[in-house]
Amino acid sequence: MEQSAKSNLRAETIKIQNDLVEYCRSNNDGNVQGTRQDRLPNYRRLIHTIIWEALSDAYPITRSILTSVQWDELVDDFISNHRSAEPQLYKMPFSLIAFVKNNDYQKRFSIPYLIDLLTFEWVEIEVHTMQDQELLSFNPQGDFMSTNLVFNPYQRILTLNYPIHQLRTMDISMNAGSYFYNVYRQPNGTVQYMELNAFTRNLIQQFMLHSAEYNINEILLTLLKDLSLEMKVSITDEVFKFCLLLKEKGLILGTRD
Repeated sequence: MEQSAKSNLRAETIKIQNDLVEYCRSNNDGNVQGTRQDRLPNYRRLIHTIIWEALSDAYPITRSILTSVQWDELVDDFISNHRSAEPQLYKMPFSLIAFVKNNDYQKRFSIPYLIDLLTFEWVEIEVHTMQDQELLSFNPQGDFMSTNLVFNPYQRILTLNYPIHQLRTMDISMNAGSYFYNVYRQPNGTVQYMELNAFTRNLIQQFMLHSAEYNINEILLTLLKDLSLEMKVSITDEVFKFCLLLKEKGLILGTRD
């Protein structure tokens, strides 16, 4: 009997919790058994405020390009209809990207680059919150063309359909294409991005994939094997300059000791 009473109490508690969640999600009036009805609007207001602020903090640029009516509509729709399985509040905003895509908000708001913008802003958060790693020992002044490299581990390569970096200076709606970025975290914790083209994107990916086994000269031997000697020399020159830029930005930390 005691076990049965505990099971019934647990079932009742779960029902109250679920009813309260549904009440907070919706804008409908309703009674939630086991609660003080006069306090229910406070719970709803608190939940809406917490989620509204979390999404605003995660996507400040998106919020700035939407009208206040659009932003409130999006957030209210998200709260009412999205069933989040993420228990950590700071990770919850990630699911807004899929929600916007599944509900075609880019067409509803006539903002074709909306998914790209949300993705760009979220990747900045992901890079900023990457777990700290113990770095390999490295020499910051080594010859990084002929010695294996140590890369900054806090970076993500991103491929988008619109030039998000030009958003503040022009209307990018008509500029669909392929755009590449490296989003990375500096030692002081600041997140920056670097524009790439298809070639430099591929270079960084190859370097990071094979840097434990090969140096840059060895990697280039494979990448450029079918080109003429003149082309190899010219491209190697440009790669050297590009690597200097990566070193300057802190994406290459140095060479392995």
